[in-house]
Amino acid sequence: TSRGKEVLIMSLMYENNLLISFLFKIDRTRWMSPMCNCGTGDQDALHLLTSCSLVNDQTKKKLTSLLKVCNQEKPENLSNGVIAILNSSRDPEFTTYCLDVVETAGLNLRSKITLASKKSKSNNL
Repeated sequence: TSRGKEVLIMSLMYENNLLISFLFKIDRTRWMSPMCNCGTGDQDALHLLTSCSLVNDQTKKKLTSLLKVCNQEKPENLSNGVIAILNSSRDPEFTTYCLDVVETAGLNLRSKITLASKKSKSNNL
């Protein structure tokens, strides 16, 4: 697995990540919308793993099942998707399916972003 894919998998496990939904929260001028490329929901980790239309249906079903088993409750009742995903990450099969998601064509997930320096921001004022 490449370093970039490892970063993407880890990004699914944390609220502060490289997904559009989080990036939109921190800079609405740079990220115009929190929407996923699929157009059916905000691009956050739970969306990618369980409902994104760009991800293979079998992969989503398996991840949903693993989330239920690893968290001992139904995914739709999970109060914190990030915690549920982090709990599930202990299961090697879950992590393997997460790799399938980050490799999905059309998602165009970021493995890094370039932050503007304070100096360049002050020059733009």
